[in-house]
Amino acid sequence: MNVTDGSVSKVFESSSGRDGMDVFLSDLPEAFVHRVKSRIGQIEEFIARGYFGPEDYRGKTVLDWEAGDCAFSVAFLALGAAEVFAIDSWTEQRNLPHGIHALNGFVFSQCSVGDWSKTRESSSEKDIEFIFSNTVTEHIDDLPRSFDALHRMLSKDGVYFNNHDNYFSPCGSHDHGFWYYGRDGYIECKSVECWKSEERCASSREHRRSLREGFPWTWPETSDLELTPDNCLNCRYFKRSQPWAHLQFVKEFPWLFNDPSFLSRRPGSSLNKVTPFQLVQLLSEAGFVVSLIDRSLVNNEPIPAALKYGISRLDLMTANVRTLCRREAKAGENA
Repeated sequence: MNVTDGSVSKVFESSSGRDGMDVFLSDLPEAFVHRVKSRIGQIEEFIARGYFGPEDYRGKTVLDWEAGDCAFSVAFLALGAAEVFAIDSWTEQRNLPHGIHALNGFVFSQCSVGDWSKTRESSSEKDIEFIFSNTVTEHIDDLPRSFDALHRMLSKDGVYFNNHDNYFSPCGSHDHGFWYYGRDGYIECKSVECWKSEERCASSREHRRSLREGFPWTWPETSDLELTPDNCLNCRYFKRSQPWAHLQFVKEFPWLFNDPSFLSRRPGSSLNKVTPFQLVQLLSEAGFVVSLIDRSLVNNEPIPAALKYGISRLDLMTANVRTLCRREAKAGENA
C-alpha cells in the first residue's frame, strides 16, 4: 500500500489527539520520517488484510519486540497508541534517530524480552495490551522462553501479532545480496551470470564489490580468492546464485555459506530455521490461542532439488507466516 505525504500528514494530525506529534516528527531526521511513513503503510496493509484493527493498539500500551530502528514504534504512536515500549537486544540507544526520545509515550530499552519481562513483572505497571514483532522470530534462538515471556506480559484481552520470515523461502537464508524480493511476487536473483559470459569472473566484479560493501558478512574478501573461472559449476558464486541454494546444497552448506551467521544454533548464528508448523506449535505451547494464521506466498516455482528433502511445496513458497494470538491462562495461572 502506498502512503502519500498528504495522507500520512493527516494520520499524524489525527493520532488520538496527541498534541504536538507533528512537531516531534519534524525534529526527526528526514530519512527516518520517510521510514516511519513506510511503516505506517505496512500497518495499514496488515489492517486491510484483517490481521488486526486500530482498536487493538489505539489508546493502548504497545510492545514493539526487537524494534530495530524503532520506525514501527513511532508509527504506532502516530496512529494513536498511548505508549510504545520498544525493546531490542542489539540496537544501542546512541544509534537511534536523533530526537526520538522527545516523543511523548516512547520508551526504549536495549535488552532481551526475557530480561525486560522480569523487570516489568516486578513493577506495578499494567500489562501490555498489544504486542508486535516484525521479521524477528526467525532470529531468536530460544523461542519457547521468549514466547513464555510475551504470554506472561500480555493482558487478558490483549493480542499479539507476529510477522515471521520463513527460512524455507527462496531468500529465507537472508543471503539478500544474491536473492531478494522483486516484481510480481517473485524472489529475484541479484547476481550476474558470469558463468555464461566470455569474461567470466570479470563480468561479476561490480556485483561482488557491492556484496563486500553492503553485505560483508555474506561475501568476505577471501571469497574472491576462491573463485573458479575454469570450473564455474563448482564456484561458490555460481552456487549461491541458484534458487534455494541454502536447501539444495545442504551437503556443502558450511563451505558454501562461509559465515557463522548462516549456521544453526552455534556461536554467531542468526537464524533458528524453524518451520511454519514449529512456529505455530511453539506459540500454542506457550499458552497462546492462535486465532489467525496466514501465509504470504511467492510465485517462484520450487525446484526438485529443494523438494527432495521432504520440505513441502507450500513451505518453499511461503515468504512470511503471519499469526495473531490471544492470551489463554496456563494451568494453575490466573486468567
